[in-house]
Amino acid sequence: MNGIRYVGRPLGGESAGGFGEATVDGVFVSRFGNDFLVYTQSRAGYSLGPKSLRSQVYWGGNLTFDSKRQAWANFVETGPGVRVRPSFLPPSMYVVFNALRGGYLVNDNMPQRRPYNDFRVGVWYAFVH
Repeated sequence: MNGIRYVGRPLGGESAGGFGEATVDGVFVSRFGNDFLVYTQSRAGYSLGPKSLRSQVYWGGNLTFDSKRQAWANFVETGPGVRVRPSFLPPSMYVVFNALRGGYLVNDNMPQRRPYNDFRVGVWYAFVH
């Protein structure tokens, strides 16, 4: 299960401008009690820079929940991010940086479950044909 909706100027587009996107995905995880997780990620921001070093700055929000209501698998996150795609990378590859503040939605015998901060760096590559 997966889906994406995108409006505005994409990262590899011809010109700069605003954009928004939303994705939803689901995954079955057998190692954690045959659980099924659903997560959604949304971003709104601006594509900028020359096409040779196109970037996107955005504000994002993520929501994850599962079918078994396990404490570790139900959380919400939000924060700023940047995507960068230098011209030497393939068109379907980019580097992403996110600074997120999150909180858990299920307090299953875990008193004082505090919000968390997370800094993530990643590389995304999609096989397209």
